[in-house]
Amino acid sequence: MVNDEGQGMTDAGAAGMSGSGHDEGPEGMQTEQPRRVEPLHFPLWGSRLIEASAGTGKTYTIAALYLRLVLGHGERGAVGLDAAYPPDVDMGFLEGAKPPQEATAFREALTPPKILVVTFTEAATLELRDRIRARLAEAAAFFRASAEAVEAGACLDAMVAGSVPDQDVVGGQPAPDAASAGDDLAVLPKADPFLQGLRDAYPASQWSERAHTLQLAAEWMDESAISTIHGWCNRMLREHAFDSRGLFNQTLSTDTSELLAEACRDYWRNFCQGLPLEAARVLQGWWADPDALQKEVQSLLSDLDALSGEGRSPAEAIGEAQQQRRQQLQALKAPWREGWIEELGGMLDAGREKPATSRKGKGGTELVSEARHERAFPIGWLNGSKVRTNNQAQWLQLLRDWVDDTDMAKPGLSETAMNRLTPDGLRDAFGKDVDAQDPALVAMLDHPALAAMAALPGKLAALPDGRQATLLHAARWIEARYRRARDQRSEMSFDDLLRQLAQALATEGGERLAERIRTQFPVAMIDEFQDTDPVQYSIFDRVYRVEKNCPEQALILIGDPKQAIYAFRGADIHTYLRAREATRGRHYTLDTNFRSSKAMVGAVNHVFEVAEQRPGGAFRFGAVSDDGHGAGAAASLPFLAVKAQGRKEIWQDTKYPGGAAPALVAWMMPEDAGNRLNAKSGHVSKGAYTAHYAEVTAREIARLLQAGVEGRAGFASPVRPDEQHVHAGEGDSRRVSGVRPADIAVLVNSGREADAVRKALRAQGIRSVYLSEDESVYASPVVPPLLRWLQAAAEPANGRLLRAALGTALCGLDALQLERLVHDELHWEERVAQFQRYREIWRSQGVLPMVRHMLQDFGVVPRLLAQGGERQLTDLLHLSELLQQASTRLEGEHALVRYLQEQRDAPEGEREARRQRLESDDARVRVVTVHKSKGLEYPLVFLPFFCAVRPVEAKDALLRWHDADGRLRLVPGRSADDEIVAAADAERLGEDLRKLYVALTRARHATWVGLGALENLHRSAAGHLLGLGGESGDGHRLFAALQEQVEQWREGIAPGVLAVEEASLPANGQDEGGVTQAALWSPSERTSGRGAAAWKTPPMLPGQSWPRWWIASYSALEVEDVATTLSVSGSPSDRGVHGTVAAHGDAERVKPAAGDGWERGRSVAESDAPYGDSALTDTWAEQRAADAVWQRHLVQAAEASALAVADPEQGAGGLGSSVHDFARGPQAGTFLHGLLEWAGRQGFAALAKDPARLAEQVRWRLQRMPDWQPWQSLLTDWLVRLLTQPLPLDAGGRGRAPDSTPDTPVDAGHAPSDGASCFTLASLRQYQVEMSFMLAVQDIDLPALDAWVRQHTFSGAARPPLLPGQLNGMLKGFIDLVFEHEGRFHVLDYKSNWLGASDEAYRVETMQAAVLAHRYELQYLFYLLALHRLLKVRLPDYDYDRHVGGALYLFLRGSGAPSRGVFAARPPRAVIEALDAAFAGQRPLGADKP
Repeated sequence: MVNDEGQGMTDAGAAGMSGSGHDEGPEGMQTEQPRRVEPLHFPLWGSRLIEASAGTGKTYTIAALYLRLVLGHGERGAVGLDAAYPPDVDMGFLEGAKPPQEATAFREALTPPKILVVTFTEAATLELRDRIRARLAEAAAFFRASAEAVEAGACLDAMVAGSVPDQDVVGGQPAPDAASAGDDLAVLPKADPFLQGLRDAYPASQWSERAHTLQLAAEWMDESAISTIHGWCNRMLREHAFDSRGLFNQTLSTDTSELLAEACRDYWRNFCQGLPLEAARVLQGWWADPDALQKEVQSLLSDLDALSGEGRSPAEAIGEAQQQRRQQLQALKAPWREGWIEELGGMLDAGREKPATSRKGKGGTELVSEARHERAFPIGWLNGSKVRTNNQAQWLQLLRDWVDDTDMAKPGLSETAMNRLTPDGLRDAFGKDVDAQDPALVAMLDHPALAAMAALPGKLAALPDGRQATLLHAARWIEARYRRARDQRSEMSFDDLLRQLAQALATEGGERLAERIRTQFPVAMIDEFQDTDPVQYSIFDRVYRVEKNCPEQALILIGDPKQAIYAFRGADIHTYLRAREATRGRHYTLDTNFRSSKAMVGAVNHVFEVAEQRPGGAFRFGAVSDDGHGAGAAASLPFLAVKAQGRKEIWQDTKYPGGAAPALVAWMMPEDAGNRLNAKSGHVSKGAYTAHYAEVTAREIARLLQAGVEGRAGFASPVRPDEQHVHAGEGDSRRVSGVRPADIAVLVNSGREADAVRKALRAQGIRSVYLSEDESVYASPVVPPLLRWLQAAAEPANGRLLRAALGTALCGLDALQLERLVHDELHWEERVAQFQRYREIWRSQGVLPMVRHMLQDFGVVPRLLAQGGERQLTDLLHLSELLQQASTRLEGEHALVRYLQEQRDAPEGEREARRQRLESDDARVRVVTVHKSKGLEYPLVFLPFFCAVRPVEAKDALLRWHDADGRLRLVPGRSADDEIVAAADAERLGEDLRKLYVALTRARHATWVGLGALENLHRSAAGHLLGLGGESGDGHRLFAALQEQVEQWREGIAPGVLAVEEASLPANGQDEGGVTQAALWSPSERTSGRGAAAWKTPPMLPGQSWPRWWIASYSALEVEDVATTLSVSGSPSDRGVHGTVAAHGDAERVKPAAGDGWERGRSVAESDAPYGDSALTDTWAEQRAADAVWQRHLVQAAEASALAVADPEQGAGGLGSSVHDFARGPQAGTFLHGLLEWAGRQGFAALAKDPARLAEQVRWRLQRMPDWQPWQSLLTDWLVRLLTQPLPLDAGGRGRAPDSTPDTPVDAGHAPSDGASCFTLASLRQYQVEMSFMLAVQDIDLPALDAWVRQHTFSGAARPPLLPGQLNGMLKGFIDLVFEHEGRFHVLDYKSNWLGASDEAYRVETMQAAVLAHRYELQYLFYLLALHRLLKVRLPDYDYDRHVGGALYLFLRGSGAPSRGVFAARPPRAVIEALDAAFAGQRPLGADKP
């Protein structure tokens, strides 16, 4: 998958620059023919429009024009300009002196900061900057090499195009002297004709100078003016604050949703509360709360000017509507009250009565109406089974109740009953032998009551309710309050940036601002111009005066109106048409496709050229369509076919004769396939169409992939010269690359279609990945079930929430298990207790460990992997990490639940996290939305739902259309008339046609489309292209017309380019030919692995493994349990630590609790089971919660050691006298860490001098912890003392452990002695709080890392081993404090561990035991490595031994001990450097002894 533009573009064979011609367009209209873009001769002055069709090299062209602007390239001729334009173009729009006809250069060479290039997304900005930078560097190298070749005396015409040599090398060899250059120099940098033409425009003596200019420009690109429209507007408002009359201190806020929510709540309080009861009920029916109102108002804010009227307050609007509603209801009920009900009853009674006489005619029994002259209705026509007597009586009584109740809006009749009492309903109730053409029956069916009943639902729906007036009033009031709130806070949203700059340019003094901007950016190029909106265009129009075509500036608009598919984001095709009219006579086109094969381009050209001959044209631009809703008769924008450069590789498929596969395959859904909406109509239902083509597509992809494995389908590429000997004798000098999953994309319109396709692919054993516009992980389908899990864990006693959580697909409980929850009380209590345990894990360890316990307990991992749900599993883990991060700034479980809800409901673009990409995604079939596919290309593309359509209907919430002047208009759907609905639907059809163009131009080689006789086919884009716009009604006739039109596609196109095939499915799952001849495996083959193909993806089997990619902290490294570790240890030091634990006789305390994932006797090989075969972002080692085991049980062992020397009565009863008695656990640790982090950010020194401020902060934080409030005074005193008391840095002898010899390369881990240098937190002047880092790690084996760390720290002392695994990815972390003291940099980490009940417990031995138990030595090694890498790039004379002071662990509860709770460590330089090299993948650990 690459970008739009092809490579190797040439100007060979290009037509010269000619004036615009005029051809006959649709229905004889005169249409302007744009000129072909020649990058070397394109005029770089004035305003010009380039229409760049898909794949025609738009980015290439932008880069080429950029090079010319940097060099000042172009002609400056002397011929008058008038000849360059057709006679009918008014020349009066020019301002100032007329440039000469052949002038193609801008008035001066420009630097990158003066060339404005505007895009519409950050991704496009980055890509465009990189592409232009690379092009500048390539051109510089080409100019430089050419100059060096000339200086060496070489003949450029005789040289071979090759790779770009180094700066000091000419022709691939050191530069020879001039005498021998002609013999030795034979290679010139490879360049396309554009660069050659650009070089040849300058004399050889200037090539070196031009190379230098281009190289400087490439190096200057970081300061180039390539920006998004919003980023550029923000810069202009900031840099021209005086002229734009803006504020200097305004800030851009990416999320102003809370301000909008507050404005909505204000509106609710002011206008919705206190309404009369009846009005309040009406309002509640529209919006249940302010949040519901906000969702609807938010969609109106950007286009509020398109709504007419000011609206009315809810009380006024509802009151007035209710009065009008009653009047209109009375008018509707009056005829029924005056006799229609009785007449309807008489009609039905007469229909039941048998005729007295009848005569047998040719057509059956004929009613003799004359026999009963006193009756008003014919008799004997009713089929009594269709209208039963009791139903009739009930219906008539319900009608009487409706008429009698003045406030009842709708009769109590069911929809079936109302349909029966209509002309069509009664006609359907005729008896078997009744002649429906009998005049008496025809007259009866014309009774006004029947027609009124048929029209009643529509009239009731059209009754006034005041909703539109209320909504408009709310939108305008809320927008004003919302804008005022932003102004008060000096905040701007993205829309504000555009609005403020446009207003500044439109007001008095705007021309001065425009002139300043023109001076700053004399040239502007607007990429993807078809996606602009009226406000954006007004900005560029006022700055660059588009219609005036001023020669002293340049505005180049580049886009493709056929790809304008972002109306839902505000893009406006009518704005493009307006700009096209303003640049009349200066239109250009990129007319050669570099993406696709000639056959593929020809097929797409043919489809749209055929449609172009119909009324309205292919895209409904220009000519007014037959329904009167064209895009604007004055614009006339025809479809122009493009040429094709073609591709070197050839698409082959042996399914077709000679392997010549068609470029476009039109599948026809058989007439008898699928369910029907109606047996008589013959239309295919949308559900049947979707299911049918999802399976057809999956089977065809399976066939192609199997054929690719067998060499029967693939891409034949020319053999390179160096491969000729390998392919000798093969005859065609081509090598075939078989079809792979990554070669295939399935384009869909919605997530529902994507689900259907992916399900069908999964049934064939094919893995896929879904890519849509919304890439946020919070839009993942796993968010709703995860939210239910969190809600149930937050309130386990809430039965409703718990049942909802257990009923999610993630839990995987079947119907019997769910039923057991209702009938088995003990089982229900077990589930409640289970979620209560989850809540305890959440509170004590965090949400991440809780979710992973849930994943393990419910068997989620193997179940999802077996279903191909690797993406869902990755999203779950990613969400868990994000929630864990968010929990650090949120209080309580419910706050985290609300956070997840808010992120889920946030508008697109405002969510905080993107979905993590999996490396395995690149090897899968891609299922992509059409919107997401824009700008991308794929070898093979499937459009299975080619005919899908969602027409605009009156019931839609909001309708959008443009009036005759091209101005946007909005109206709520319920109040729209038929003409407005038709206009809105016509614009929907136009955008759907453009979406089809985008979809059809994504393929390099072949596209498959699925056709079917859907009910609304005549209203679809496919129907328009096929000329079926007038075909509606009977499905059988529609199917015949569809077949006829598809066959017409074959006419006028080269043989073999287009194929029409029947998309049938085999009966009983047996393949019978056609597209279903895929060599599919049976389930047993998938499981056993027999006949395995590269593309097959059966469920993962035990023992398989995939490379893992990590993003985790050091704490994610899993360790074995202490009991296992120490029981097998034989070293004296091991036995010593074990003895310390066992001395207190509580052996059970160090065993893992049930559910920790530990089993006695479990081998290491068994420990990596569930994730062993999954390419996930994390390791399954985290799942087993061994880290939690160590934090709970080994600390208890250390505590037991400390208690042996502590006073057993210490701290007993009451508050306690020291910090040792303060609460323990993660919550207390977070509290203490938070205090110190706050103190660091406020300034340690400032707080040490202001104890009152510190005390106030402690008091404020304790308000959220009622049980801890009595500790306020003690914690305040402790914190003041901690800030000011001396803390030792280290004892002498850095680099050695206490028991090591001077040459032992181990780090020191001990409490400093009295002679150590000291510091205080308050004395620090240079420090950083919570410094974050990310360490790249490449393929580090955990057992090898563990063994190496043991060898080089603490003399190999006992510690829990790391479980097997692999590190490959990123290690991330936050260092509590990094500070500089006396020229050395230190890392300091706060530890809230409780090691004992007195200061005596914080001895060197106890602290070292805690460090080993928690593997803190791994942590400080990572911290010091991060510091080492940072200082290497920040300090010019960096030296580890001179600048790194080491790592300090500050055990907060031991601040009163002789050690001050400080444990210091500083590994030798060789250790850090060896670790650095290993993490960078340069040298494995242990390769060189540190």
